[in-house]
Amino acid sequence: APCSDRVESIAAEPDPDSRRGVASVATRVAPMAADELLESQPVEVSPEQVDSILRDLYGISGEVADLPGERDRNFLVSTPDARYNLKVANPAERLAVLEMQQLALRHIHNWAPEVPIPDPVPTMNGKLAGMVAVDDTPAAARMTTYLPGRTVDEVGYTAQLRTHTMETLARIDRALSTFSHPELTRALLWNPTQVLELRPN
Repeated sequence: APCSDRVESIAAEPDPDSRRGVASVATRVAPMAADELLESQPVEVSPEQVDSILRDLYGISGEVADLPGERDRNFLVSTPDARYNLKVANPAERLAVLEMQQLALRHIHNWAPEVPIPDPVPTMNGKLAGMVAVDDTPAAARMTTYLPGRTVDEVGYTAQLRTHTMETLARIDRALSTFSHPELTRALLWNPTQVLELRPN
């Protein structure tokens, strides 16, 4: 069915500090089976709906362009001052997972500031992620700064690139060795250590 332009923030209780009346976001989202993350389709989000999410959650506006994604909808947001990456997660993804992802980015920044990774962008009321409803479908959203770069196809898979990639991954791995969060224990069916869970019952 075609996607309408209706999008709204899901609120738990009013936030008196919000500049645009965006409410504090409920963090309790109904848990879903792990395999739903592989089967659930991303929400269809129109440019007008992206504008509403940016305005209601972040208090900004800008030019919007689609970015590729596996299970989520991703958008490049360009403003006069900066560029951002907005992610509207798959409906099967819990808000707590997006909050964990933002906390992990912040943790890496603190422990390995030399690593080039995006910065988490909080919502207007200081949350790391928020819930929106796109045509009555609840979905979590988060935003980071945009990290420009080129693909491997563009630069070539050289020995120098391989060395730099391994060094960067090692720094990230070392930084995340001191990171903990309850969502790290969640089932992740594309995790190689859980491959046996993919066997038919």
